[in-house]
Amino acid sequence: MPIKANFHRRWLQALSCAVLFFYGDISFAQSDAKTWPVKIELREKVQVNHMQVTLGDVANLSTADLATLYQWMKLPLGTAPRAGNMVSLERAELERWVRSRQFGQGAAVWTGAERVLISASEQTLAGERVIESAREELSRWLKLRVARSEVSEISEPRDVSLPQGSVELRVRPLLEGGLPSRRMLVWVDIWIDREFSRSIPVSFEVRAYQDGYVASQDMAAGSVVNPANFERREVDVADVAHENAVAVKSEADSTLWRIRRSVNKGQPVLRSQVEPAPAVTRGEQITLRTHAGLVSLEGRVEALQDGYLGQMVRVRAAAATSSVMARVAGPGMVEITER
Repeated sequence: MPIKANFHRRWLQALSCAVLFFYGDISFAQSDAKTWPVKIELREKVQVNHMQVTLGDVANLSTADLATLYQWMKLPLGTAPRAGNMVSLERAELERWVRSRQFGQGAAVWTGAERVLISASEQTLAGERVIESAREELSRWLKLRVARSEVSEISEPRDVSLPQGSVELRVRPLLEGGLPSRRMLVWVDIWIDREFSRSIPVSFEVRAYQDGYVASQDMAAGSVVNPANFERREVDVADVAHENAVAVKSEADSTLWRIRRSVNKGQPVLRSQVEPAPAVTRGEQITLRTHAGLVSLEGRVEALQDGYLGQMVRVRAAAATSSVMARVAGPGMVEITER
């Protein structure tokens, strides 16, 4: 069905922008072209096979000068309608628009149909091609983040009707800082003859695996553990419950952790459940080393605070009534340097 008149006006307004874009301030008043009369016979119905519609597509033109004929034929009228749609363009409206742009003042003789119906010839883009483009981009993105992944499309592969022209698929990049999720959406933009045509969303179900730690027994909050206390298994981090699973860094990793929240047997360990174990722990009996010139003394004290390497913590000797500040020098050791 032809599109209604109010849409025609919007389309013609868009046409004027297109002319200015392609031709700048061009007008026949700036050349000798207007001295050559041009006969424009508007066609009743046309089908275009490219994205940009020109006057030569919708009318038969004749004039005695070849250069003038070429200029009129290449006059851009805007983007072709989407495949399956049709635009009805009134001759009088087109004539007024051409005159307002100073094309052929006094040089054009308009004949032919009172209106022209413009449609785009179609081509079919296979839905499988769209899905495969999206799959390739998603697989590339996952490969940079996990050891192994499985991707299956949720969207059905539906063929797409498009105007004729050279088709290019551009997949929108996924978020660089994003995390894999069970369902992921990838957008594919379709360009025809270097002009944007439309976008298609493609949904996938994702499984993304990385090596993680699984509790071999129940672990209570406050326990100090290391990777050897866990089993190493593949963990599906696309599962929202496991997206923050602690990844295995190396087989020789011996980092000490402290359990912040209890971990149940058989469950992957999440980053929110563990933290680096402090070098000294509140309530722990630790070694205090005191340096005074060339003399060093050692004694046992109680740590009154958790502390990591290099931090200052408060400690107290068994018989003391007050505490002192000492620097954490290593696991179970603090030091004071007297100057």
